[in-house]
Amino acid sequence: MPRKRQVPPSSPAEAIRILGPDDPDAYPLAVVFDLDYTLWDLWIDTHISPPLKRDGQAINRLTDRRGQPLAFYPEVPSILAELKQRKIHVAAASRTSAPEL
Repeated sequence: MPRKRQVPPSSPAEAIRILGPDDPDAYPLAVVFDLDYTLWDLWIDTHISPPLKRDGQAINRLTDRRGQPLAFYPEVPSILAELKQRKIHVAAASRTSAPEL
């Protein structure tokens, strides 16, 4: 989803453009999230023990082998859904010592 090349403005006033919510330039091409204490409320490498399994039919709930729950913060699923709808790439950047989780 490359952005269009634009001709540089001839004056500072021309450089200002108000973007509406439906303007494709109003959103980034990608969003990068840290994981621990950004998407969920724990450090995955110290609080979770593999394997992870889905908790019944719940969409936003996993448990580890000791029964420790893992779930997104309540706002995260709707944020991720909005990013997907707008075709914005999502990436994770985490400094965990448990990358297999």
